[in-house]
Amino acid sequence: MIIQLKNSISLEQANKLASENQSFCIQMDGKTLLITGSGVKNVPDSLEGSTDQFWVFPNDMQLSSKAFNSRKREVKLANVSIGGETKNTILIGGPCSVESEEQIRSSAELIKGLGLTTLRGGCYKPRTSPYSFQGMGLDGLKLLAKMREEYGLNVITEARDATHIDEIIEYTDVMIKVFYVLVPK
Repeated sequence: MIIQLKNSISLEQANKLASENQSFCIQMDGKTLLITGSGVKNVPDSLEGSTDQFWVFPNDMQLSSKAFNSRKREVKLANVSIGGETKNTILIGGPCSVESEEQIRSSAELIKGLGLTTLRGGCYKPRTSPYSFQGMGLDGLKLLAKMREEYGLNVITEARDATHIDEIIEYTDVMIKVFYVLVPK
């Protein structure tokens, strides 16, 4: 469910409401929204006085749903916009796993030489165990950021899990997915 809060609700209040209602808070087009899981089908009683309008969805593809927002969406990836009315697409290149400065520099030079704008590299590539990854971790993120500075490229990577989000936000332009593995008890 997406719940649009009334304009009188401050961002601080909205974040508190999000925490109390197992949702997250975003601001979009000047509106403050709470995003819940798709299992929520009714506005919680605790939010009734704060809700301006709401949308119920059958699955968790809520923000991308045309039922919520029917206009074509433009996405800005650092210095490149795609989608919407831009008629732009991007081709992303780079190694599956960042393993050395020499490797990622070679990739950055090739990408720049081909006229592309976006370098990707996995710093936290999941393995068969949910507790291990391949790649250089934080050092790999720092190398990606260094290539961004030296070659003027956008940098994209993925996270193994939520524990890496803050590092990825600090060193990259875009995070493309968060991996998760269900571990049986």
